[in-house]
Amino acid sequence: AGESGAGKSTILRLLLRFYAPTKGQILINGIPIEQISFTELHQRIAFLEQDTYLFDATIAENIGIAKPDAAVEEIKTAAKRAGIAEFIETLPDGYDTEMSARLSGGERQRIGIARVLLRNPDVCLMDEPSSALDALHEKELLHTLETEYAGKTLLLISHRASTLTGCERILNAETFRH
Repeated sequence: AGESGAGKSTILRLLLRFYAPTKGQILINGIPIEQISFTELHQRIAFLEQDTYLFDATIAENIGIAKPDAAVEEIKTAAKRAGIAEFIETLPDGYDTEMSARLSGGERQRIGIARVLLRNPDVCLMDEPSSALDALHEKELLHTLETEYAGKTLLLISHRASTLTGCERILNAETFRH
């Protein structure tokens, strides 16, 4: 948690080795992060950015990019768990709809969430995962995350106190500045 500019997103980027720490050290299971190969790190961690980038491809391909060998049923299951399947099924071409179609911010965000759920990582980092969702979809998302990530590591960053409901521990980014 924390105000804009407090360093919340920077913490995620440090964990992904997009940035190197200028002081201190990051350990994962006691291993310095720089000793873990970039490839291995990114195979075990999924990152949902605040703004979901959609590729010039179908909805199924956009979700499936998280797991290139995924079967169609796996993609549909991930979409259902992300709360976007019903919407996709209303489109004339369903999962074969090209992304040139206009989607709301919440629909784009739920496609990004479906990617993460399809990938099923050991660690999931989510930056403002419900910022474009209404209260009902946020509640559904939080229930899904609580169920899907039981026993796994989930790090949520949010301005919304409601998004952090149910978190085991809440840290304020201001704490890390000192």
